[in-house]
Amino acid sequence: MPATTFPDRERPAFPFGFGLVVIALALPLTRPATSQSSLPENETAAVTEAAALPAEPNTAPPPDVSSTPPGLVALRLYNVDDTFAAYLTNDHVTRMPLLSASYGQDTGFVDITTSLTLGMNQITLELTNVFAGWTYGYQLSNGGTVIAQGACGSAGFSGCNEDYRTGLVYSITLDVWQDVLLAFAAPSSVSRYVATFPVTNQSVKATPTVDCPGYEYSLCETGSPGGSCAAAGWSALPFAGASASIPTPAATSYPAYFWLRIRYSYSTGGSCGVPTTVAWLPRVVSGTPDVWPLSVQGGISIDSFTANPTTIPSGGSSTLAWETTGAYTVSIDNGVGTFGADGSVNVSPTRTTTYTLTAIDNFPVRPSAIPRAYPTAQVTVHIGSPVSVGTFTATPGTIVPGGSSTLTWTTTGATSAVITEEGPPGPGGGGQQYNVPVNGSLVVRPSQTMTYTLTATGAGGSATAKATVTVSAPQVALSPAAIATTVGASVPVTVTVSPAQAAAVTVTLTSSQPSVATVPASVTVGAGATTAQFQVAAVGTGSATVTARLPQSLGGGSASTGVTVGCPTLAAPQIVSAPAGAVTAGSSFTVAWTATGTSYEVS
Repeated sequence: MPATTFPDRERPAFPFGFGLVVIALALPLTRPATSQSSLPENETAAVTEAAALPAEPNTAPPPDVSSTPPGLVALRLYNVDDTFAAYLTNDHVTRMPLLSASYGQDTGFVDITTSLTLGMNQITLELTNVFAGWTYGYQLSNGGTVIAQGACGSAGFSGCNEDYRTGLVYSITLDVWQDVLLAFAAPSSVSRYVATFPVTNQSVKATPTVDCPGYEYSLCETGSPGGSCAAAGWSALPFAGASASIPTPAATSYPAYFWLRIRYSYSTGGSCGVPTTVAWLPRVVSGTPDVWPLSVQGGISIDSFTANPTTIPSGGSSTLAWETTGAYTVSIDNGVGTFGADGSVNVSPTRTTTYTLTAIDNFPVRPSAIPRAYPTAQVTVHIGSPVSVGTFTATPGTIVPGGSSTLTWTTTGATSAVITEEGPPGPGGGGQQYNVPVNGSLVVRPSQTMTYTLTATGAGGSATAKATVTVSAPQVALSPAAIATTVGASVPVTVTVSPAQAAAVTVTLTSSQPSVATVPASVTVGAGATTAQFQVAAVGTGSATVTARLPQSLGGGSASTGVTVGCPTLAAPQIVSAPAGAVTAGSSFTVAWTATGTSYEVS
């Protein structure tokens, strides 16, 4: 019947470990009398002793092993002509130790059914229902001396043949050993840097098998899932407890594809001078049955590691942020700590500091002999120079509505600056921002009093300063505040405009009663001056109001003075006489007079 098979097991090609069954045969190696003529002369004594055997041997056929339950090994020993098939038919059953871990057996033994028939010069062993991956062999010995030995292969073989010498008592020692089975179950996909293989069965190494270099591995990169590559050299495969780990090289891109080969060398001659080396056959890949394909999916990588901002003032802070792929944790040096695979943390260095982030996987087994090739990334946080504002002024500090003022400033250590209006709420109020150079000037025209804040920012922090522009309409005044005069008089009046204006100011003048007092249409106050004069002429009796008004561009302010005009007061008349002799009786003369102010002169 076909051999019992077990999934996921490949049969290597050399013996490793053994269970031992000894079948002691205290039987003379004879044959029936009908065949004596064909024996050599030295077998005559043995034939004589054959008379002690049963007259009619049991000629029943060997036991039917075709129905042997799976997991049992049926063993039959026979010669080519089955002459003495009766001697050990169905009457000898023994048990041999079984390496139960090999195939997950629960029992520690397996039944061995043996059937022996002796023939002319040959013993043949036949095994059926055997385990795939096992090799069976025998030894023929006499008095402890091995006469012959050999291996019988596996299920379905035709027999193992050895000549023997008759007339001797032999013991047949049957060795049943297990081939070296691969002790690892390789994953189809492994993490970057280290591939770990759990040990599923560490086969027993028994004398005379000698380990030579031990377990070795070779790893090469194929470049593609269907690619191939030759072994590029062999390295020792270290064991750590129940597993062995190997480093997988970092690839330039992922997924990366590798072929893994594992081999073991041994010697059965007690010396490693000429060892036997076997490579395990885990699966067939692209027609080459000696490798595992390994697909390294991604592995650990650092996708980003940033500092924001990269430059801070003394005492300031920066946020370190990171994203990784395939990592379990990350570690940041300079005492920052260990964190999850993605995250952020604030740092406040006292001096310019470079931070190194290391991404770490969570492999549970990592022998010390395997280097920790973890990816890293770095960022630097700089401590900047302090920022200061040297000057910030408004010229002029007070303006009239519609006027302008020039803001001027200087800074140190700044990389940017902004000026913000901070006036009262409402139309024409604050809120406007101006992005300006770190040193410069700006002309402003506020409609009302406004405070301007300069904020200078740099690597070392920020600094502020303020300047105020006052919006105020000029005032106008007349002096004297009241005028009392008489008809015909002219009175000077002074107009004052404050504060002084950069440009000449034309002040409009009016009289409420031009028949009483008259004024010029306007008077001009020169640029930078505050006063000017004009004349009020009294032309008639009565009262009038003289008003001075500023232009609307200066707020349209005004001032007034009252004018009262009365009649002149005449002096007492004087007696006019002609000199003696100047006028005679009956003659005529001319009298003329002039009036000056309130006096008259008659001549």
